[in-house]
Amino acid sequence: MELTSEHKKKIKKIVAKADKQTMTVKTVRRTLEKSLGLDKDALKPLKEELTAYVTLLIDPPTPAKEKKPAKESSEDARIVQLKKMGQAVRAGPTLFKGLKDLDADAKAAELKERLVAKGYEIAGAAPTAKEIKEAKRKRDQMEEDDNGMDLSNIITGKRRRADVTYAPAPAPLEENNSVDEDSEAEFV
Repeated sequence: MELTSEHKKKIKKIVAKADKQTMTVKTVRRTLEKSLGLDKDALKPLKEELTAYVTLLIDPPTPAKEKKPAKESSEDARIVQLKKMGQAVRAGPTLFKGLKDLDADAKAAELKERLVAKGYEIAGAAPTAKEIKEAKRKRDQMEEDDNGMDLSNIITGKRRRADVTYAPAPAPLEENNSVDEDSEAEFV
């Protein structure tokens, strides 16, 4: 004996009406037996098949998400290499400021000009992997050497204190130990 399409239709109705929190496969099987007019435990040989079908109704499998193909870059290869160099030397967002409106050739030329102005060498139209690596090494070296600070601005020597003469402190007031009876009378 196996589950027929008639059985499956009735199981769908039973599962739809049942409380999902308290429903069990056994209660679904017993309800199905009553609706078909069968004896108790008549569908017990179909227990595994019934369990699989009820589980499928309660928790349908979700389709596996398809991986999106890698997005092909529409950007010019020169610009990609120049951006890699800018990121490698941690040039910051100001390197890319104002480049959105330019066409590819102008954008590449401007990026190259900005990187060269920062002191990085680019031989061709775009930096090679070797040039990017050399620029990164140069930046790391600058960080090691006093974090790239200009040492000529550091003031050395002792701090000179101004010669200040202070006025002498006023002499303490002498306390009058004698108590006037007149002054006490005022407070009473």
